[in-house]
Parts: sequence; C-alpha cells; structure tokens
Amino acid sequence: RWMISYRYMYMRMDGNMDGAASLSPQDVRDAGYMAVPTDMDMHMHMFGAMFAPLDVLTIGLMLPVQHMSMHHVGGMPLGAMEFDTMSAGVGDIRLSPLVRLFESHQHQLLVGAGILIPSGATHVRGDTPAGAQVRLPYPMRPGGGSVGALPSLTYTGSTGIVSWGAQVRARLPLHDNEDGYRLGFEYGGSAWGAVQALPWLQVSARSSVDRRENISGSDPDLNPRMVPTANPDNQAFTRVRAFVGVGLTAPDTILEEHRLAIEAGLPLYQYVDGPQLGERFQLMAGWQWSPE
Repeated sequence: RWMISYRYMYMRMDGNMDGAASLSPQDVRDAGYMAVPTDMDMHMHMFGAMFAPLDVLTIGLMLPVQHMSMHHVGGMPLGAMEFDTMSAGVGDIRLSPLVRLFESHQHQLLVGAGILIPSGATHVRGDTPAGAQVRLPYPMRPGGGSVGALPSLTYTGSTGIVSWGAQVRARLPLHDNEDGYRLGFEYGGSAWGAVQALPWLQVSARSSVDRRENISGSDPDLNPRMVPTANPDNQAFTRVRAFVGVGLTAPDTILEEHRLAIEAGLPLYQYVDGPQLGERFQLMAGWQWSPE
C-alpha cells in the first residue's frame, strides 16, 4: 500500500517582539541594529510519498520547496531606506519510518525514527544596502546543513464518526554544518479531534505547542549587529497555536481514493528571544491519493 501527497503552507509574520512584548522599529534600531525586518511571507510546497512494505511499518519521504521574502527598514547608518530580500529553493528532505507499536479496534500507537537529510542550501545570497550578493541571514536559508534526528510518538483513536489523537516530536540537528553553526533543537506536541459531519465532509480542530532553541555557533560571514535575523541568539521561540480545518472526500465515485484538506491557524501565545518577528497566521491546503 502506498500514498502520494502534496501540501501547501503559507505563513505570515510581521511586527517585532522580545519576550511577549511588541517592539517598534525604533526600539530595534535603539538596540543597535542597522536594519530592521518588518514582515515576512513564507510559501512552502511539500511533496510527499508513503509506502507500507509491512503491516507494522510505513516509510515516508517529504521534499519541501520554499520561497521566502522579508521586508526591512533601515537604521543607522542606512537611514530610512527600505529594501526586500528573497530566497527560494529545496529544503531539507525528511525520511520518516513509522512503526506501529500497538493496535486495537479503536486505538493505535506509532513511533517514528526519522532522518533529516541536509539537501537545502545554506549559502543563500541577495542584494542589500550593505552590498550586492551578500550572505542572507539564517531564516532566509532553505536548509540547515546538518543531518538530524526526527523522533516522534503518535497516538490515534477513532469510533468511525469521531477521531482524535496526540503527538510529541522533535527535530534534533546532530552536528555543526560546514559554516560553523547548528540550528537549534525543536520540540513540539499537538492534540486534535475530528468529526465526520457528512459522508464527504470532516471537520477538525487542533492545538500545538512548539519550542525552538537558539542557534549554536555562528556563520562568520554574518554580522550579528547588522540585522536581528543574523544574530544566532535571536532565533528561539515558544508558540501555542490553534487550528481549524475541513477534509473533503468523494465516496462511491471515481475520486474516492483522493482527499482534500484545508486548515487555518494562528498563535494564541508566543514568547521569543528577540528582537524577532512575531507570527500572525498560517494557512495549509493539501491533497493525497491512496490507491487501493
């Protein structure tokens, strides 16, 4: 049995924060930075495939393609100049074996031992007031440059009409990359529930808690006082998010093997090591095909 999928995610970030407090661009300038990011748009296309060679084993592969743009206003000595930076490219591939530890009529427990493959670029350049084709800061890079571990533990339950579940997960880069830094460890958990409202319509709600640590080491080609995103100590955050979504199927038709889903969410709480842009909302849409 196998499945192929495509997911699109859009994330909007704007307004600077430190801790849980909002900062004005002037607050960031007063902290000594020469440029201030004001907003960021990220688009991610995720191409996935899953294959189950055994009843208890599923192997997943996910290839992300990202496009990011960030708007800035200048500080001293750049004056009031405004500028944008953009980057695009393939991100880090995820290879994710899942083993079913337990299954009953309504419940199952899965453990994941995934691997993060550093296929995304870290040497990303763009034009800024500081010069042409300069190295862009950490959030503008599609890849992390390090092999990583992706452990997870997932529980799901279902009565047929009502389903629910919970997951804990982590992203753990295992070594410094060739530029002398390692992205911060990420930990997260989520819980969800869904109701089959109609034969073709599922309605869902989900909550998540995510923590990311600061970067270990630094890229010697970045000046951490140029812009907050170039400072490895301005990358950590804790965010609590809430999502609602719908899933669409077409039972008893030629499209019954296909599923569409849309989900939207926003942060209920965020605490950042700043100055750092705050998150405003996320939008996700996906398609999957599971041939019988």
